Amino acid sequence: MSRRKPLAVRKPSGQIRMQPQLPPPAEVRRLRDAALAGMRPAEWATMLGRLYLSDKITTVQFSVGKRWADLSADYSEACQSPLMPRSAKFDADGGSILDPDSAKGRREARRHARMMEDYTDGLRTLERSGKAALHAVRNVCVMDLAPAGIGEVEALRSGLQALAAFWSKPK
Repeated sequence: MSRRKPLAVRKPSGQIRMQPQLPPPAEVRRLRDAALAGMRPAEWATMLGRLYLSDKITTVQFSVGKRWADLSADYSEACQSPLMPRSAKFDADGGSILDPDSAKGRREARRHARMMEDYTDGLRTLERSGKAALHAVRNVCVMDLAPAGIGEVEALRSGLQALAAFWSKPK
């Protein structure tokens, strides 16, 4: 009786076909944690960066995505609202808000007004590029969620390209 061959995908010659070696999930997580700790390129720490490093988006789209993420965080700060609400704190964090009548307060108010205008202009641009693009850009750039399928990656690309085209126009 012959010895049984292991179940595997085989070449026409009968040899076992080697599968491409993917890094194990533990290594991917270790690399991500290392990126968060600053030991690897920072692009590994975000979903947008991982899409860039895997050539799913271009360099321009990556820089526009980073700009949109920063702008969204600044907009949330200007509105004094968190991106993801949490339960109320009973203890105050300390510190005080700026007096709006002081020079620093007026400067801060102008900065917030510019931020709000830039954010709403970008948001209008994303809305014109479609609801799928708006949600994909928000999920990947702001919420740091993975795109769900190739359709969402395409929507992300189109949304980021629309923002890049809008921001490259002279005002």
